[in-house]
Amino acid sequence: MLASIIRSLASGEVSDIFGRFRRAAIVYALAAVAAICGIGFLVAAGFVAAVHRFGAIPAAIYFGIGFIVIAILLVAIYAVVEARTRARRRKKARKAELSGVLGAAALAALPSLLRSRLGVLEVLAPFAAIAAYEVYKENRSRRPERTDREDDDA
Repeated sequence: MLASIIRSLASGEVSDIFGRFRRAAIVYALAAVAAICGIGFLVAAGFVAAVHRFGAIPAAIYFGIGFIVIAILLVAIYAVVEARTRARRRKKARKAELSGVLGAAALAALPSLLRSRLGVLEVLAPFAAIAAYEVYKENRSRRPERTDREDDDA
């Protein structure tokens, strides 16, 4: 691995990658600035149209309330998404921790289980159960079961 890194440094591939990244970052930054300017002009045009229709003070009040509502919605949506992400991360960490503990327990119990013939069967039984379940899943019918409501319609 170290040899491939040294080889890529010597061939200049890394500098090419950083150059492409820098150019892409500049282009995306300029596009973001242009988009923000465009949105600003659209908001200004909407404000001017509202001033002509409602007057200056009511238009300013409506636009202010509208932007406050947008800000509250954005923060609420972010809070919900962040809570889901944190819960998913905690669940994943719990699962990884549990699998690590179970793996360590299985490795600790393995020598004592392998001392007897029944121990070998106890070790192989879960694998046989998993294989049987997979065979069952593959061979079961794919037809959806009828519900009572479908029976009433007939």
